[in-house]
Amino acid sequence: MLKAKCFRIVYPTCRGFSLIEVMTAAVVVSIGTMAAINVYTTGTKGRHMSRKKSAVVKLVSHRLDILDALGAEQLPDCSASVKSCRTASRDWAPEKVMDGQYPCTQWIHGTNLVDSQTSESDGKIRLDTSVWRHRDQTQRSESGMVMVSACWMDSMGRVLEFSDQRLVLDRGD
Repeated sequence: MLKAKCFRIVYPTCRGFSLIEVMTAAVVVSIGTMAAINVYTTGTKGRHMSRKKSAVVKLVSHRLDILDALGAEQLPDCSASVKSCRTASRDWAPEKVMDGQYPCTQWIHGTNLVDSQTSESDGKIRLDTSVWRHRDQTQRSESGMVMVSACWMDSMGRVLEFSDQRLVLDRGD
């Protein structure tokens, strides 16, 4: 009994935290933790998307370089009503038919044109090639326009696209 009186005399204001203070601190810590996790996952998704886009740009550029080296007279007949590889944000365009040995639609599994696959289920990136004659045939009679589109599906089911086009001149002269 003497100890209890002594304790109250020496430390009259000594109390613990109230339940409200503990709950408030827990809410603040959990909000901070959730914000940190969100920043980490957003950064990871952005890094993954950037890496994928960089690989796609290299694939499209490489395909355009190959077609440019062929020259206008050797371009494949990859004409289609839809030049893109998608028709809407979640829909793929119909695949284009092959022109001899040249695949106008090609599925790529990796980041190299050598990693080509035969179907959508095998490949991760779809490359579509469209070729048409230059509209001003008086000045550019021996030239063709080439567009290469690359499409891939993101984690939310959207079909994303990157495309580039180039004027290909006749290499015969």
